[in-house]
Amino acid sequence: MSIVDLKTLKTLQKVDTGENPDAILYEPSKKEVYAFNGRGKSATVIDAQSGKVATTIPLEGKPESGQADSKAGKVFVNIEDLNAIKVLDIATHKVSATWPIAPGESASGMAIDLDNHRLFLGCDNKLMLMVDATNGKVIYSVPIGEGVDSNWFDPATKLAFASSGGSGTVTIAREDSPTLLKVVQTLKTTRGARTMALDPVTHTIYLAATDYEPQAPGSKERPKAVDRDSIVSPGRGCRRRRRRPRASLRPAAAARHRAADPSGRTRAGTREQPAASRGADDGAAGGGGS
Repeated sequence: MSIVDLKTLKTLQKVDTGENPDAILYEPSKKEVYAFNGRGKSATVIDAQSGKVATTIPLEGKPESGQADSKAGKVFVNIEDLNAIKVLDIATHKVSATWPIAPGESASGMAIDLDNHRLFLGCDNKLMLMVDATNGKVIYSVPIGEGVDSNWFDPATKLAFASSGGSGTVTIAREDSPTLLKVVQTLKTTRGARTMALDPVTHTIYLAATDYEPQAPGSKERPKAVDRDSIVSPGRGCRRRRRRPRASLRPAAAARHRAADPSGRTRAGTREQPAASRGADDGAAGGGGS
């Protein structure tokens, strides 16, 4: 894991973790960083000030993303291959509970509503779960798209987001109450757009995406990203023409979600197709797996 200076963007230090670190989480009360190691089946806990490893917590399965509730003294992490949530004690760095997530399977993304003690899980079987963060009970579930990766929650609007790269959609659901989650919009993004972030000030979600080469119908091969550093020019002997390089990643879905704010006004839409249906501060929390 690399520690980077946000002012200079220079790497200050590299820290050894377990094998295949994926998601990381900052826990503010103890100023610690949790690196969740997929193949290592563990969480490496790092002192954020010194950069030294405090401990490594065995997790028995493959961790994905997690969330912290510092007041409750807990860190929650999805264990993808066990269909479960592990609850970690912030003070002791021990696993204090294991919660099954049925009917959900293979959860990757996780978001949290700290006020109502609710977790939002994006599951591979096309469900987003709302889970009681005090006891692990699955309170509600709603359908989402294929290939979910990231989940976020906006506490100001009470909206939970699940990005699905396979279907090229973001499912937006409103927490109408601590016992009810209701889908208000399915936002069309683009295929492969799964890594997501939320700006809680502007209530804007961002998703990274790229263009892919065409595939034969029914192909199970992993799609290849388009090479944006060069293009083929038809009508000129199909010569390869160089053009100014640009990043293959683009904020395609990157733009404001179209969900309504509490006043009933609708936010500006994305650069992609409008959503099929409409239903978007500080404290927003969410994340996703790989």
